[in-house]
Amino acid sequence: MQRKAHLAIAYWNEQKQPWIWFLKFELDERGLLKQSDIGNFIKYVVEAMGTRLNGDISEEQQQKLSNNPYTFKPSED
Repeated sequence: MQRKAHLAIAYWNEQKQPWIWFLKFELDERGLLKQSDIGNFIKYVVEAMGTRLNGDISEEQQQKLSNNPYTFKPSED
């Protein structure tokens, strides 16, 4: 058993640009999300984007977000 949760977060900013994050988190022994991983993911987003997600995303912010260990690119099939 892999003991991982796969999630997707969809978001539209004020310019109606969609963002979709595909996330993968390890599960604990009870099958629940690890709170430390959720906190770390939020920390990565805040460090990359700041506290407001409504503006355009810069190349630097895009690079920081892509280095997040919780994001993944799903297979095409």
